[in-house]
Amino acid sequence: MKAPTQAGVSRRGAIGLMGMSATAVLARPAAAAVPESAVDAAAEAYMRERNIPGLLLGIVQDGRAAVRKAYGFSDLELGVPARPEHIYQSGSTGKMFTTTAIMQLVADGRVALDAPVGRYLKTAPALWNAITVEQLMRHRSGVPDYDGEEFNVALEWTPEAFIAKVGSWPLDFAPGTRFSYSNSGYVLLGFIIEAVTGKPYGAHLAERVFGPAGMKTARVNDIDAIIPGRARGYRPDKDGALIRPENVSRTANAFADGSLLYSLDDLIAWEHAVAANTVLPPSAQAFIESAPLFPDGTKPVEGYGAGWTTRRVRGHRVVSHGGVWQGFSAWVGRWPEKGLAMLMLANHERGHPGGLAPRLAALFDPALGPYLPVKDGDPRRTARDRARLADYLAGADTPGASAQQRRDALIGPLKAADTFALVDVTRDARVYRFGEAQGRMLAVFDRRGGLGFEVAE
Repeated sequence: MKAPTQAGVSRRGAIGLMGMSATAVLARPAAAAVPESAVDAAAEAYMRERNIPGLLLGIVQDGRAAVRKAYGFSDLELGVPARPEHIYQSGSTGKMFTTTAIMQLVADGRVALDAPVGRYLKTAPALWNAITVEQLMRHRSGVPDYDGEEFNVALEWTPEAFIAKVGSWPLDFAPGTRFSYSNSGYVLLGFIIEAVTGKPYGAHLAERVFGPAGMKTARVNDIDAIIPGRARGYRPDKDGALIRPENVSRTANAFADGSLLYSLDDLIAWEHAVAANTVLPPSAQAFIESAPLFPDGTKPVEGYGAGWTTRRVRGHRVVSHGGVWQGFSAWVGRWPEKGLAMLMLANHERGHPGGLAPRLAALFDPALGPYLPVKDGDPRRTARDRARLADYLAGADTPGASAQQRRDALIGPLKAADTFALVDVTRDARVYRFGEAQGRMLAVFDRRGGLGFEVAE
């Protein structure tokens, strides 16, 4: 539902949209000499590929907005060109605001990360007694995701009704032992914020997060409200034609797992606030960006912290989160060591704007570009590496399997039809991009025989 993920009008119609010029210009000259035309070309090409009606794009470099642009249309029916101040939905990029609010309450002494959720949610079932606040934040609670056939998002849900419904399902695993992306955990975090503060989730964010960050139009979604500049979201039908999203209730549209509304200007303000530690001190920000080891000492392959995912691209750290919900998709990402950030909002449910980020990043620094297949000078070794990867992922149940191998096997087996392409060769390692069912994964074979994994994008 609101998970971070990877068309519309007819193909002909989408191509026609791309003929429109952007409705805003570069806010000021970029710190690096990146031509505006290069940014436009990359963005418009990606919109054609994904049939995205409207895209808001912000790039912040070294503390200033190098790019502030809008492409296409925010409303196809009325033919309204997209503008940076238009209001788009957050999807799961909203999770970073929920964890920020929780960490503020931790600093206030009003929430404890190691406390059981039942301390704050009085109707929590006994099944959740071992679940902590931190485990909810890190998707390690075992609480099943409510995004499925057993949960009707068209109904109105009180906190008590939501807890009763989700709390009636068995846990997916023992709390703390695994990672499994669960929107349910973030809905519960929103309920905790309300229980502790005595204020609605949105009112608390407005006071403690949006206001201090300078996010002037950010808010929790209200499907009944008249909101100036609100864009219309779209999803593809089975033939790829754009249609409106399915009906979702007023309460489900305001859950804390990613039901925020904001503009590109709000996200640019947010990037400034994060970089300046305006809303959280450096230690708290580092905490929610980091993915600690599991209790058995194994490393999580997903790199998910708490509202942020951290990975490395050719040695450079990338901290990001994507989102999908109700006809919209979004991506917020930062390269802290490079002083670079990208903020993207699209009004297409399968727009996957995060896929555009590496292409744009390469314009500012080639080292940040996407992993693309490179010339393979040793195909025999590649064949051996593929066989080794397949054996490794399939061998978790063998007597000699290590705890880390069992952890890595959660990626899923390498199938015969899955891709396996060499994307980088260094003095110390060969890197392959692999898999379809697994997602966008990298396998890193070092010269000492070690094998490790990263998320590709």
